[in-house]
Amino acid sequence: MENYLIKPSNEEAARFIKARAASSVLLIKAVMRVDYEGRAKAGLEAGSYLIMIKPDGTFMVHGSKKEKPLIWNPPGSRLYVELQDNALALLSIRSSPRERVIAILHELEFIGSFDVEHVDNKVVGTESDLVDWLVSNPGFIEQGFTVLEREFETAVGKIDILGRDSRGRIVVVEVKRSQAGPDAVNQLKRYVDHIAQKRGERPRGILVSPDISSSAYFYLKTNGLEYIKVNRNLTSLRKITDYS
Repeated sequence: MENYLIKPSNEEAARFIKARAASSVLLIKAVMRVDYEGRAKAGLEAGSYLIMIKPDGTFMVHGSKKEKPLIWNPPGSRLYVELQDNALALLSIRSSPRERVIAILHELEFIGSFDVEHVDNKVVGTESDLVDWLVSNPGFIEQGFTVLEREFETAVGKIDILGRDSRGRIVVVEVKRSQAGPDAVNQLKRYVDHIAQKRGERPRGILVSPDISSSAYFYLKTNGLEYIKVNRNLTSLRKITDYS
């Protein structure tokens, strides 16, 4: 069977969809009317739209603008294909909560089936990823640095990394995944002040991020704090001694 049909008859389209819907992603371009019934009611006036149907039951009707579908049913929905007088009906039903999308196709222009890979997406580069990386590579903060605790609870919030330098001085490390601003510096200062009050000696404070604003860097240096820049793919760190 071909992977696509151009201006198929309703019968050809019905056979194509029934044969491919369980294993391939389907794209259908047609003049249609679409109605939705469920927690509310909605509908699309007759016009040219694009339907995407996925093997997991996802059913989406797209217009010409924006990334979100105009009407859709989520994974787990069941697809039914029916021939009507001079039309092809596609019915997507979600059982719980009960939702129904029905598309009446009058002028079929294109149907295609596509084999698309599925992978579980893992987001990297989050603050948690960066903290994990630093805990696993304490020497990147500086030689002799030792991690004492991660997400150390205090009365003013959680310290990302609490450690000790080679001279035995306590170090507070605050991590940001994007450009650090004055708020990030203020947060680090608050942790440093809190630890100083509790322990009777002032710890070092280090801010780690991919970038820092000029105002934040000035505020940081004014308060005797330090900055380490990490590149966004988490492969290297370098100490910033003079902001530019």
